[in-house]
Amino acid sequence: MRLNLTILEEELSKKYTVKSFLHEIDPMRYIGVQALEDDIIPLEQHILLIGAGCRNAAVLRGGYGVISLGEPDSRIIRKNECLILSEDIPLVKLFSEIQRIYFKYTIWAESLHEAVSKGAGLQELCDLSAEIFENPILVYDNNLFLLAISNDAQGLPVWDYDEKSGKRTLPLEVLNDFKLNEEFQQTMLTTGAKMCSENVIGYKVLYHNFWVNNFYAGRICINELKREITPGEYSLLEYFSNILEPVLQYSKVRQNERIKAFEQSLKDMLSGNAVNEMLLLAGLTDIGWGRNDRHFYIRIITEDRDSKTFSANYTCNQLENHFPHSFVFPYDQSILMIINLEKNRKELSILLSEIKMFLREGLFRAGISRVCSDFFRLREYFFQTALAVQVGEKRDPMYWYYYFGDYTIPAMFHEMTRNISSDIYCERGLFSLLKYDEEHGTQLYETLRTYLDCNMNITHTSEKMFIHRTTLMYRLERISSMVGADIKNPEERFRILLSYHLLDWTNGGQTPKLTPQSK
Repeated sequence: MRLNLTILEEELSKKYTVKSFLHEIDPMRYIGVQALEDDIIPLEQHILLIGAGCRNAAVLRGGYGVISLGEPDSRIIRKNECLILSEDIPLVKLFSEIQRIYFKYTIWAESLHEAVSKGAGLQELCDLSAEIFENPILVYDNNLFLLAISNDAQGLPVWDYDEKSGKRTLPLEVLNDFKLNEEFQQTMLTTGAKMCSENVIGYKVLYHNFWVNNFYAGRICINELKREITPGEYSLLEYFSNILEPVLQYSKVRQNERIKAFEQSLKDMLSGNAVNEMLLLAGLTDIGWGRNDRHFYIRIITEDRDSKTFSANYTCNQLENHFPHSFVFPYDQSILMIINLEKNRKELSILLSEIKMFLREGLFRAGISRVCSDFFRLREYFFQTALAVQVGEKRDPMYWYYYFGDYTIPAMFHEMTRNISSDIYCERGLFSLLKYDEEHGTQLYETLRTYLDCNMNITHTSEKMFIHRTTLMYRLERISSMVGADIKNPEERFRILLSYHLLDWTNGGQTPKLTPQSK
């Protein structure tokens, strides 16, 4: 196994005092050690063991890794990577110690490669590395399932048990802390061995992300709980990660190909693409569902922090575990969950309460559709979830869930006014009332609204507006002449009420202000 001077310095420092002169990143390039004299040609890729009086021309020119007994010529220090130990140490003794260090790491490397050749899993490989790192070693995948742990220690997170997969998984509250932590978000973008500060989880973590085809696949962590992590362990973790990565890829549980095809069919339908109906029906059959089973849809909005922490896959697994007879997958910066009510058998109200609780604990927002009885109407009902969020955020910005059934009328208004101004639809006479009120300081617009809300009851209207019946009758006569509509006619009355609600929606519940278009 190749080592670098950083690792050798740390090992030798356990017995000797070492002065270090390492000028740059120290790669793992040295395959052994050579005791060098002035007339010997240095071996390539070897650490050169010299005495203080060394005058070897090649070493003086530089470019080597050198361990010197006593302080050598300043040119050697300046032009080589150099460790200096006491000249009182016998050369043979130091040579033997360096050989022992090489033997230690070579045995480790050989045991790893032998284990891999025999089909060992991640846990066995981590166990073989326990004495090298001494601190706790954790490996988890992109779903935050714990795949392996060695050197368990007090202070590590208490992992939840996932009954469906039989694996341990990171608790939701810990994930939420990670999602809100900017430093942790940055760690999800890195390559190579990096250090995460104690500000994230309370102690330092040396980690290495696994990337497969440019997609995040998981992570190995060395947790600083038993002793301080050393600089040399960056290189050792890089080496170990290169061995683990293909094992992780091979051992990672792959989805059933037909289920993947079913998911793709759903995504194609959502995108408006042509869908093979037989393939879609086969996918429903594979998961034990029927085309006309009663079901509903939840679209969970994923934030930038979710993409930075790659927590969408984790959330999909959590949802399927929390809500039996559901099918969950990421789609278009969101997560779509379908719950089959025929199979689940819980009351819709109970399910909605449980969903609200999950959303609140996960710091999510979501739109929820009405119940559907035909999976081929997926796109329409998915649109309900999107519309519920758009409308709900405007009407109830403090909520985190939006059930489409609560927002049907505002949803209609939202769609009506996407490309056409609301005043185009409204009863023109209402703008006459607004203009008159603006010019004369009256309340004709509000009077008509209150009168209709009170089902045209004179007594209730006058009481609600704190005016005399005679005053109300006078106003209604005035209103009737200005509006030019027969409010006793149900159809015209409906049109006026609809106009009021549309103007309320457009103006956030406030009395509309006249615009040049509406005058």
